[in-house]
Order: sequence, then structure tokens, then C-alpha cells
Amino acid sequence: MPADAVAGVLGVQSQGALACPKHFAAYNQDTNRFELDPEWKTVDVYVDKRVLHELYLPAFKAAVQEADVASAMCTYNMLNGYFTCENDWLRNTTLRQEWGFTGFVVADW
Repeated sequence: MPADAVAGVLGVQSQGALACPKHFAAYNQDTNRFELDPEWKTVDVYVDKRVLHELYLPAFKAAVQEADVASAMCTYNMLNGYFTCENDWLRNTTLRQEWGFTGFVVADW
């Protein structure tokens, strides 16, 4: 899967467009992703960091480090108690500091 992510990003960006891989990260439930609550509470996915690094993040990491992806889209859901768009460990520590991402992150719409 990481090779597919790299190829997709390189293909899109070779045409002058900005690639935006989604959903960063651990977006594994679309049905009832906001539960059935009228307040639209989102699903909170609990995943160990090791599992994230071994299963959920390799394609994103490859897109950043091998294809210099321009942007990334975070998910609707929460991850380990934090919305992914507000998750400091995910967006800043992992994506920017560890992987060297210099692009921008957008919320899923």
C-alpha cells in the first residue's frame, strides 16, 4: 500500500495539482461515524501507537517522505481521545517532526 500512495501522489503532483491523501489516521468506520446522537458525537478509535505505526501510518509516511506530498486530510473521528485534526502527537510530533512534512493539513469536509 505505501507504494500505491507514493505512485498516486507523484502522479497527481506531476500534473501541477496538490495531492491530499486522506484520512489521516485510523479512519476505519464510515457507517454511523457520528453515532446516532443528535449532537453528532464522533466515534473515538483507540489504537496503540505501535499498531498505528505498523498498520495505519505507513502509506502516509511514504507519501510524505518519498513523494513530498503537498497536503493531508485528517479524519472525522477521534483517535485515542482527541480529534485527529487537533491531535498534537499525530499532526505535529509524527507528521511534522518525525516525518518532515512541510505541507498543510485540512479537515475532512
